[in-house]
Parts: sequence; C-alpha cells; structure tokens
Amino acid sequence: MAAHMCDMTTGDVVSSASVMNPQIRFGEDLMSRVSYVMMNEGGDKDMCRVVREALSELAAQAAKKAGVPVEDLLEITIVCNPIMHHLLLGIDPTPLGSAPFALATDWAVS
Repeated sequence: MAAHMCDMTTGDVVSSASVMNPQIRFGEDLMSRVSYVMMNEGGDKDMCRVVREALSELAAQAAKKAGVPVEDLLEITIVCNPIMHHLLLGIDPTPLGSAPFALATDWAVS
C-alpha cells in the first residue's frame, strides 16, 4: 500500500509513505482472502480493520514527513482492487468470489 500527499494548490507530491498490505496474513491472493471470509466468521471485519489501520498509519507517516499535522488532511482518494474496496468499506466481498462477480457498487463513494 502506498500514500502520496499532494499540495492541493500546486499539485506537487510533498511526501510519500508505504507499507506491506496487512491483508496478506489472511491470504496471498484476492480469491484466498474471499475464501477466508467465507470460512471464518468475522473475517471480513478483521480484514476491514487491518486495512483501515494501515491507511491511518500511512496518513500519519505522510503527514509527518511533510511536516503537517495529520488533522490538517482534508481529503483522500483511494484506489484499489474490488475485493479490497469492499473490505475497506465494510461491504461483504463474497459475491466477488464466484461468477458473475457482482460488485456492490461501481460508483464513487464519499
């Protein structure tokens, strides 16, 4: 996972931070993570928690490197694969584990 903090007045990247995706402990690939959710009650909540914690840590690291209080961050944009998207937002990813791979939403979420 990577974060890039930008100055919104200039568009310049002012700092960057990265961490290994903590969801790897639940499975090496996307389908094994969906299988983990299917076979472990509360697995989706565990994966949601660890990815949100990682995002929080990335924001703190990027803010510190830029010399900005993390409380001053106003907006983030997150780009990820559909399974991480669902897990991050607390949406059940199991429908993505079999065809026809139905997304809960394919719109931007605010």
